[in-house]
Amino acid sequence: MISLKLRHPVAPPRVPTGFLIVGALLALAVAAAMAPQPAQPAPWVAPARAAKKLNPEHRDANSLKVGKKIFERECLSCHGAKGVGDGPKAADLERHPGNLAAPAMWDQTDGALFWKISEGNAPMPATKTLLSEDERWHVINYVRTLAPPESAPTSPQYAVPETHRRAISAVIRAYEPVRAALAGSGAGAAAAKALPALADAVGGLRQAEAGTLPDAARSTWLEDADACAAAVGKLVSAGDDIAKLREAFAALSASLVRVVERYGHAEAGPVFVFMETPAISGQTPLWVQTDAKAQDPFGAPSEKQTPTKRLAGQRSS
Repeated sequence: MISLKLRHPVAPPRVPTGFLIVGALLALAVAAAMAPQPAQPAPWVAPARAAKKLNPEHRDANSLKVGKKIFERECLSCHGAKGVGDGPKAADLERHPGNLAAPAMWDQTDGALFWKISEGNAPMPATKTLLSEDERWHVINYVRTLAPPESAPTSPQYAVPETHRRAISAVIRAYEPVRAALAGSGAGAAAAKALPALADAVGGLRQAEAGTLPDAARSTWLEDADACAAAVGKLVSAGDDIAKLREAFAALSASLVRVVERYGHAEAGPVFVFMETPAISGQTPLWVQTDAKAQDPFGAPSEKQTPTKRLAGQRSS
C-alpha cells in the first residue's frame, strides 16, 4: 500500500512592506493620470482692437478719488480692499476673484481691462449697464494703484508733446516686424522687407520739432534720433547676414529703449523690455515689445523670459 506523506504547503515569497506601499502608490498615480482631467478654463483675453483703446481719463488725484469711491461700492465685496481677492463675499463665489494687485496686471492694457469690466465674466457681472464709460475708466485708474509701486511702469524722464510720443510709437510699430522676423525662420529676407518702413519711422523722429520740447530734452532728442538712424543704417547694410543683423538690431534696441525711457510713447499699454539670456559674446542685448510674451529675436528659447522693465507712455501728473 502506497502511503502519501502530506507536506506543509509552501509559503509564497514574502514581499517587503515598502515594496507593497510603493507599488500601491504607483498604481494610484497611473490611475490618476489615466482618469479624465477637468478642463482648464481658457485664458480670458480681450479682443486686440479693444485692448488698443486708449484711456481718456488722466490718472490724476480727482480720477483716483472717483475711482476709489466706485471700487469700494461695486468691487470691494469680492476683490477686497487691497484688490487681492479676499473680499467678504469671495468665499461664496464659484471662482476666486482675480488678484488686481498682481504685478502681471500691468501686462494688460487699460483698454483690455475696460473691455473686461464692461463685458463681465461670471461670477463677475458686466458693468456696461451699471457704470458710465468715464466711471469705468476711473475705476481702472484706481485699480492701477493697488499693485506694488515697484511693479508699475516707469514714467519717462521728460514730459513731451503728444506729437513726439506718437513719433516714437510709429518707430515701435515699425520695429516690431523686424523683431518678429529675426525671431522666426527666413529671418534675413523677412527683416529686409520690414526695414524700409522702419527707416521712414526713424526719419520721423528727426522731423519732429525739437523746439517744442523741454529745454533739457532738446539736444538729447536729436542725439537719440541720430543714434536710431545710425543703427537702422547698419541693419540695411547687413543684408541677409543674420549675425550682423542681430548685432545691428541690438544697437537699435538699446537706442530705442533709451528713447522710450526719456520721452515715453503713445501706446495703449506699457512697452516691455526683455533681456537676452544667456548673453551673446559677453554682452547682454535687449529688445522691446508691446506685449509681455517674449519673442526672442536673438534665437534663444523665450518661453520663460519675463520683462525686465515696463515703460509708461507719459509722465504721471
